[in-house]
Amino acid sequence: MFRFRPLLPLICYGCSLAGIIEGAEEPMPDYPPLSPEGGLQSIRVSEGFRVELAAAEPVTADPVAIDWDLAGRLWVVEMADYPSGMDDEGKPGGRVRVLEDRDGDGRYETSKIFAEGLAFPNGLLTWRGGVIVTAAPDILLLRDTDGDGRADARETLLSGLSEGNQQLRANGLRWGVDGRVYCAAGGHDGGHAADTVLRGFGEETAIGSRDFSFDPDAGKVRAESGPSQFGRNRDDNGAWFGTQNSRALWHYVLEDRYLVRNPHVPAPDPANLLVRPVNAPVFPISPAEKRFHSFENAGHFTSACSGMIYRDDLLFPRREGERDAFTCEPFHNLVQHNVLTESGVTFTARRAGGEPDFFASSDRWCRPVMCRTGPDGALWVVDMYRYIIEHPAWLPDDSRDGLLPFYRLGDDRGRIYRVVPEGRARREVVPMEGFSAEQLVAALASPNEWVRDKAQMALYWMREPQGEGPDNSGRVAAAVEDALRAALNSPHALARLTAVSMLPAAAGTVALRKDPAPGVRQMMLRKLEELPTHEAVLEVLELAVDPHPFVRLQFAFSAGSWTRLPESMTPGERDAFHERIGSAVAKVAAADPGNNYVRAAVMSSALPHFRPLARALAAAGVEVLGAYAEDLIAVALAVEDREALASLLQPTVAPEAGGFSAVQMDGLARLLLAFEAKGLSRAGLSGRKDLLSKVLGEADRVFAFAARELRRDSAPLERRAAAAALLVRESRTRAAALKVLKEWLRAGNDETQRLAAVRAMVSSGHATVPTLLLRELSSSSPQTGRAMVDALLSRESWSLALMDHVRAHPATPLDSVQKARLMQSESEAVRERAEAVLKPETSRKAAIGALRPALGLKGSAVNGRVLFATRCIACHEADGIGHAIGPDLKSVISHPAEKLLTSIVDPSLDVQPGYFAFNAGLKDGLELYGIITSETGNSLTFRLPDGSERLVARGEIKKLESTGQSLMPAGLETGWSPQDMADVIAWLQSR
Repeated sequence: MFRFRPLLPLICYGCSLAGIIEGAEEPMPDYPPLSPEGGLQSIRVSEGFRVELAAAEPVTADPVAIDWDLAGRLWVVEMADYPSGMDDEGKPGGRVRVLEDRDGDGRYETSKIFAEGLAFPNGLLTWRGGVIVTAAPDILLLRDTDGDGRADARETLLSGLSEGNQQLRANGLRWGVDGRVYCAAGGHDGGHAADTVLRGFGEETAIGSRDFSFDPDAGKVRAESGPSQFGRNRDDNGAWFGTQNSRALWHYVLEDRYLVRNPHVPAPDPANLLVRPVNAPVFPISPAEKRFHSFENAGHFTSACSGMIYRDDLLFPRREGERDAFTCEPFHNLVQHNVLTESGVTFTARRAGGEPDFFASSDRWCRPVMCRTGPDGALWVVDMYRYIIEHPAWLPDDSRDGLLPFYRLGDDRGRIYRVVPEGRARREVVPMEGFSAEQLVAALASPNEWVRDKAQMALYWMREPQGEGPDNSGRVAAAVEDALRAALNSPHALARLTAVSMLPAAAGTVALRKDPAPGVRQMMLRKLEELPTHEAVLEVLELAVDPHPFVRLQFAFSAGSWTRLPESMTPGERDAFHERIGSAVAKVAAADPGNNYVRAAVMSSALPHFRPLARALAAAGVEVLGAYAEDLIAVALAVEDREALASLLQPTVAPEAGGFSAVQMDGLARLLLAFEAKGLSRAGLSGRKDLLSKVLGEADRVFAFAARELRRDSAPLERRAAAAALLVRESRTRAAALKVLKEWLRAGNDETQRLAAVRAMVSSGHATVPTLLLRELSSSSPQTGRAMVDALLSRESWSLALMDHVRAHPATPLDSVQKARLMQSESEAVRERAEAVLKPETSRKAAIGALRPALGLKGSAVNGRVLFATRCIACHEADGIGHAIGPDLKSVISHPAEKLLTSIVDPSLDVQPGYFAFNAGLKDGLELYGIITSETGNSLTFRLPDGSERLVARGEIKKLESTGQSLMPAGLETGWSPQDMADVIAWLQSR
């Protein structure tokens, strides 16, 4: 596949390699910067709104993140050292600045540097009179202890963050309603499966490539679903959202802390992309940029960052079931507005308004990099204001030095805007310093994000003071708790939600199960996870059938924490408790049987209530059991629960009218395959006098039926394929089944039938499979032939057989991806055999040199598309053809021709995070090769070369290694002339 680095936030932001006036003695920008007032005039916002300039140079420069303290002062992080340090050799120069509007005219005129010399800082949160800052490799707490307005105390809260590229570092620092601070992990140079370990508070926490949260006072670091690239933000109810350069906004439907509880079941990608498609359209007003490589931008997201939810009602009235979301797109000098609508357990998104986008500037220096809901209810937009923001690492080799004078243009500038409604005044900002507990709790009813979040923080600080005597702290804590309890009766749902999140879990909390606000009911369930009494839990079982899907999902998650039972309970009472919980969770599953997010939530809570849950799901009908069977079987085998296995197996051996269905045969086959993965067999499990042995014996009838169906030509192919998949599972029927499947492979048969034969053969794992497949390989269609080779690559011994076949038959069809997979195999024997049999690739440097004349040729985009379709669709999707394995090609069209040439010919020279190829050896002997697209605490999701995805529980993985190479193989350009390369480049640039 083409391996190009898309345009990335933070600070690449996909932004331009800006135009250069050619022929000048000294290179000069073709578009001059505008004054602050000129920049303000260049901005157009949607009808009904106006934009105001809140701050500009010299009050601030290079702003990338903002926050406000209890006094209402604006704190700004300035990444002045971007991109390569103050001396172009990494010298730190980042700053934290405090801004004040002392004359009250709405424009910040006073600023003071609070801290400087920080290494590429990119996030902040005001905290206990100081500020927390992300500055990889550390998260710092900076304080002013002597009152001079400058930080003189510096404490490292956490360390171990990946440094790497300045665009890909951890950032965020957002307050959660649960009293934790959340961070986006950034891009992670190693992509998924990174080995990041955070150190701090006397602990080490492995977060991998995930986002994370922590308590700034106590640590308690926890991995969260992720990673988000720049910005991790939430709504009022505690739902979290993330962003990546090509993906404007997604919703984290699943929380990693729940998923890790069940290591036996792999979880799906926890994030649901809302703004679709990838590289969704944007609508700028800035002119197309004249670049030194002379092509135009795409009008799509390539630099999405800071996706956030507007949390106030000044700009938009609150609407039940909807959220207003904003995402910055600095490449196109705009901010897009999307409306989110609740849909099941997640959301859908639609772009709001017409053209242009909500906030759009005609000034090409304008680089919106962050949006926040301000204390005044306005939408605040942080504009770093740079000419070139793309990192030098992504520039062409022969242009990097020539562009050196431009890298820091704009480092003395920066603007912060706010968008307000026409005809309505901004909300007055009331400082909350010195507020009493009662005043702070009253503030929780505010419609404004800053007011509620800072009031909640202040209540935490008041309840857990630092440096105060124990008598006073106890009295204050009691006052806080009394005020919060009173807030449970507030008419404002947001006040009730925050109050229940802060109060200790108590039996009285269950009264909120009747609260009219779904968010409050959700928060009540989360608090019950802390409650050590089972009586309260039993009072909320009705929420398993709550009318709101978000509440039902939370019920399924929280149920896994309801395990603390009094020692005085008898075994019968314990069983009865788990029976009620398991049955209730099964009701959540039955309401949405095909929803993978619901399934993940249900299975995350399965272990403590497994037997009753399995029984209830088995009795819930074919559709529900079919959705959950594989996961339930995996857990039943892991915990060796024979009774649960019997209940799951029973529906597969109960004959229907006319015999057994394809679903039944397939279910039995998957169960037996799961047995094999654990080193078990049907015969070995049948030796006891119990229900499982009886049911396993009844499977003989299914095998007999399958043998007849496989040979019955008039039977539907679906049923015959299911019969074959079952019959290859046991030795006494395997040989006969393979004999029939061998006939299915012959040329002339239906393609679907041939592919079904390949799948069934592979699942058998039998030693004769390579011989059977290789015998028919030369006469196979391209689709079946590729499936055969991919099958042979799934096991070491089969790969060696394939190499022996290629040695004897050099014309064997292997594509570049398959060759690369052999050359990068985790097996040393396979690698050595491949190197001996496959011709070594031409030197990449020499290949680039041979095709460099393409840069001087005029290309044909029409022919380029034809060439793309013949070589590249295995890994890239474009215009409705191909597989979406590699990066979306819309994200690379702004790359210069030379970079495109290099990326095509030497794809592993610069591999985008998340696109390194991995080898995974599984405990059942299978080998996977692909990229890791998602990571949770208990599973990895692989995207394989054929475009399919495979969820793998971490416990199934015997060995995992990054190849350090792109999944896109070298040598795709073999046979292309310079004109062919020029055509492909022309097509890429024209999209």
